[in-house]
Amino acid sequence: MAIQIIADQIKNGEVTNDKLAGSIQPAKLDLSQVFGFTAIPTINATPTAANQVVSKSYVDNKLQGLSWHDSVRVRSSSNVDISDAPATIDGISMAADDRVLLTAQSTGSENGIYVWSSAGGALARAADADTFAELQSAAVFIREGTSADKGYLQSAELSSFASQSWILFSSTNGGRQAGTALDLSSNTLSVKFDDSSIGTNGSGQLEIKASGIQDAMIAGSTISNGKLANSSITVNAGSGLSGGGSTALGASVTVAAVAADSSITVSGSGISVASGGVTAAKLAANSVQTGNIVDANVSLVKVENVAAGKVIMGNASNRPTATTIDGDVTISNSGIVTIKAAAVENSMLAGSIENAKLQNSAVTLSGGDGVSIASGAISLGGSKTINLQLEGSSLSKSVSGLKISDAGVGSAQLQDDSCTTAKIPDSAVTNDKLASSSVSVVSGDGLQGGGSLSLGGTLTLSIDLDGSSLALDSSNGLSVAAGGIQTSMLAANCVNAAAIQNNAVGSSEIADDAVGSSELASGAVLIEKVGFRAYTESFSGTTNTKYDLGRAVNANFFDRVQVFRNGLRCKKVASPSDSSEYSVANDGTSSVCAVTFGAAPNGDSIIVDYLT
Repeated sequence: MAIQIIADQIKNGEVTNDKLAGSIQPAKLDLSQVFGFTAIPTINATPTAANQVVSKSYVDNKLQGLSWHDSVRVRSSSNVDISDAPATIDGISMAADDRVLLTAQSTGSENGIYVWSSAGGALARAADADTFAELQSAAVFIREGTSADKGYLQSAELSSFASQSWILFSSTNGGRQAGTALDLSSNTLSVKFDDSSIGTNGSGQLEIKASGIQDAMIAGSTISNGKLANSSITVNAGSGLSGGGSTALGASVTVAAVAADSSITVSGSGISVASGGVTAAKLAANSVQTGNIVDANVSLVKVENVAAGKVIMGNASNRPTATTIDGDVTISNSGIVTIKAAAVENSMLAGSIENAKLQNSAVTLSGGDGVSIASGAISLGGSKTINLQLEGSSLSKSVSGLKISDAGVGSAQLQDDSCTTAKIPDSAVTNDKLASSSVSVVSGDGLQGGGSLSLGGTLTLSIDLDGSSLALDSSNGLSVAAGGIQTSMLAANCVNAAAIQNNAVGSSEIADDAVGSSELASGAVLIEKVGFRAYTESFSGTTNTKYDLGRAVNANFFDRVQVFRNGLRCKKVASPSDSSEYSVANDGTSSVCAVTFGAAPNGDSIIVDYLT
């Protein structure tokens, strides 16, 4: 694929020599421009800098050999006072005009080739070596002394007399000497080694052999901590610990547990929860479950308050609700059950009522016609003598008392309402003698049972439970059933964060549009949760200027439509003028997004990246 780069796409000064091919055709150059050169390279006969251009003759000379100088008589391998020349150098008695090579001066710039004039006189640099340039690659032979018949070469690249480096390059044995731990055989130098502690690798290089350093080679206590890669150990005290730190090998460091508060006890015997250490603040919301509570240990003080005079009853939605009992029977907040005045009707009474339960416990009898009674009241259960005046037909007297004559009392003798309670012996009136032989007990709201109760019988009333919100515990007491509290029973804003178990709120519990940007933590929305994604489409350029994408793009994302032609990013503009510029709009087929070039990118590779 060809990549086209136009002039406007290249920054000024960015095309350097190394970016240019070996041959640039004139057609590729805009010769209407002015090209400036800051410097023209010059050729140096004797270069002094590493980047200077030299002549061919100089190079040829270097390739052919060295800069040969006339031989010297002696070479000094020790420092010589050049201002006070000795009479003897390297064991040789000097004579006027003798040439001397100095290679071991304490001051390096004093090295070089000199001429000896006299003992005590000053050494002068030789005429062929009185500039540092003349010492570039200088080669010279020594005739006498310990260096006799040896050749020396100045090998350093010099910019002054300093830093000269004279090396042996020739001698009677070819300039090669076997030093300590070396072997010289013919033209081959070899290193001597034991091949147990030191050997060679596959490349012929010296190396310490595996396990080559034995314990016996290391003197006792000679390897200090500082020679080790890791000479100490650092022990960090993490959460709940104290102490630690860095300690050298052989030392010690102590780490101890730390009790943040009085809930934890740390001692020599270990870590334990302190007596009374688990407070309400230590318990997470909903952490105390039914199985954690000892039976019969939830007292009334632990139960949520209910307003005075109210009891927990199931409401129309079968949810427990604090309700006031205000019918014929009420219950006070001290647990006293009270029956309202006049609430007890005759039909509610059993067959026997004690005198003490009556407001009026005495009856006053007056003697009427045919009856003689002593004056005064008679208490129920008391006695008075009543003397009857008998007409002799229906009633009669005997020694045992008054009696009704057989068939003496007929219905005609009995007046309406004349038979009072006092006249009827206990248990003399049976059910079949009553117009209504039973008491009807009706169960009101929240109660069940009731029905018809015969005199002397019993009837049981019980609390009517819905079976879902209220239940009876093991002592037949009222309790809220498991799962009994429904949403409708909760007052507005009564459930706080502490009452909600962790992970209890799912997506179905969150209302639409309830979560805004302020409720989202930074970095909380992952890319897979975002309602848009990136797309890449590619085209082969034709004579058309307009190219439809696969989908519409939100206008807010028009700036994210990026177009690359032949690998180069094009410029988005309102009115493109050529194939390197484009515009974006949802004006394609079926209102998809379309990219429109200023000129047809015929034959070009088009790639479009966008978000939608």
